[in-house]
Amino acid sequence: MMIRIFVSLFLLSLTTASSLGAQQTISIGVSLALTGKYQEMGMMQKKGFSLWEKHVNSKGGILGKTVRVLFHDDQSDSELAKAIYQKMIEEENIDLVFGPYSSGISEAILPITEKHKYPVLLSGASSDNLWEKGYEYAFGVYTPASKYTVGFLQMLVTKKLKNIAIISADDTFSVDLSENTKKWAKKFRLNVIIFERFKKGNNDLTQVASKVKASQIQALIVCGHLDESVAMRHALKKIDWYPKAYYASVGPATQEY
Repeated sequence: MMIRIFVSLFLLSLTTASSLGAQQTISIGVSLALTGKYQEMGMMQKKGFSLWEKHVNSKGGILGKTVRVLFHDDQSDSELAKAIYQKMIEEENIDLVFGPYSSGISEAILPITEKHKYPVLLSGASSDNLWEKGYEYAFGVYTPASKYTVGFLQMLVTKKLKNIAIISADDTFSVDLSENTKKWAKKFRLNVIIFERFKKGNNDLTQVASKVKASQIQALIVCGHLDESVAMRHALKKIDWYPKAYYASVGPATQEY
C-alpha cells in the first residue's frame, strides 16, 4: 500500500503530467544486487517488487496505467549502481526509480537522484547516516539501523545478562548499527566489554571469536550482513564456544543462512 501511494503521489506531481497522460505504461527502474555479495537480499527484493507489480496491475494499475518494473543488476557494486541510475534517469527517461540494496550502495546513488530531483523509495537501506545529509528526495521504509537491536537489548536486561560484546564489519550500515547499539546499551546500563571492527570481506573471524570468548561476555552482537553472520557462526563452532545470547543482523533473515 505504501509503495502504491508513493508512486501515485509522485506521478501526480510531475510537471510533465501532460506527456504522462498519453502513456499507457508507468516505467519504474531499480538496480539490485542480483549477483555478488548481496545477491541473497537482492533476489529477495526482486521477488518482492515483482509480486507488487503483479498485484498492483491486477487491481487496475496506478492512475489507470499498467506498471512495469525494470530490473538491473549492479553486481553489489556501488560504482556500477551509480552508472545504472545515471543512465536510467538521463538516457532512458524512466518515470520513477526505486533504491538498491544496502545502505552503502544507496548512499552512492543518492547524489544522482538528488541532482535530478528524482524521488527515490529506499526499500533496502536503513543506515541513519543516510538521513543526516539533508537529502530532499529520499524516502525510507525500513526501521532505522539505530533501533535494530533495541528489542534484543531489552531482552538482555530482562534475562539479567549485563556483559556484552559488539563487533562489526567496517561498511556504512554495520558501523552505524554498532555505534547506535553501543549508545542503546549504555542507556540500558549494560556493560560493553568488547567493541571492535573488522575489515569487510574477512570471512575468518576465529581470532575475534577467541577474543570474545576470553572476555567471558554473556551476549554477543554481530553487526553486518549475511557473510559476517555466517562467518561468526563458523568461528564460534571452530572454537567450540557459544554465548548465552547471540544476535546477528541481516543474515538470519535469509534462507541461505
